[in-house]
Amino acid sequence: MDGATFNPETMEAFSSQRDGTLTVIKEKSPTGFEVEQTVQMMQSAKMLTLDEKTGHILLIGAEFTPPPPPASGEPPGRGTMVDSFTILVVGK
Repeated sequence: MDGATFNPETMEAFSSQRDGTLTVIKEKSPTGFEVEQTVQMMQSAKMLTLDEKTGHILLIGAEFTPPPPPASGEPPGRGTMVDSFTILVVGK
């Protein structure tokens, strides 16, 4: 998980993941939760917040160049950010 927020009006939790997905979880009871949906997003859109006025989820992402090859024994890195960013708005 890279980001999470909760909307008390709709009793939904939102979680953004590294794989570029946004998971929507509905609280059915104080001890019962259900995944409502998983939405494919821009892969780098991990930071998120709730717009409390509209109930929309706002995510920030950016485009990157391809990553350079990793050095021997090192984990893969990521490319350089392109000179732009994207704000994604998710709502019903």
